[in-house]
Amino acid sequence: MTLKKLRRLIPRIIKSVKADAIAKNLIPADFSMLEQCVRESDLAFESTSENIKVKTDIARQVGAALQPHAV
Repeated sequence: MTLKKLRRLIPRIIKSVKADAIAKNLIPADFSMLEQCVRESDLAFESTSENIKVKTDIARQVGAALQPHAV
């Protein structure tokens, strides 16, 4: 998915989680920006396919980039 398409989806995402309060914090990104996004975040959660290799790879990348204060 392109960043352009992600930006267009933000209103639908906000509506789907019924959380207008998060609107200002949603930043469209793609997987190539994972480490940068994690470094700049206070909270990270994983939601990927149920594939152990995918989950392990992502957990490794997130763990390497996660700040000490982050959850």
